[in-house]
Amino acid sequence: MEGPKQQLQYLERHDARPASKRHARGFLTKIWLLSAKSKPSGKFAVVMFLTLVVVLVVVVVAAAVVVVVVVVVVVVVVVVVVVVVVVDSAAI
Repeated sequence: MEGPKQQLQYLERHDARPASKRHARGFLTKIWLLSAKSKPSGKFAVVMFLTLVVVLVVVVVAAAVVVVVVVVVVVVVVVVVVVVVVVDSAAI
């Protein structure tokens, strides 16, 4: 499968338009090719990895908070139901 660089080179070679018409796209193509050539530096890779770790930690903590809140709500509801049943049966 061809990458974006090969596809752009193919388009450049097979463009039948005059040079004046190709200029605008050529400028954008050069920017695209330069960005495609640039590889992420080590610092960028570390920042991306740390960002991924932070996002995963936030998601896990948020999920844990949701689970704790659900458990607390269920426990409170069960305690209230038990107290109401005990008080009601004691009143009889």
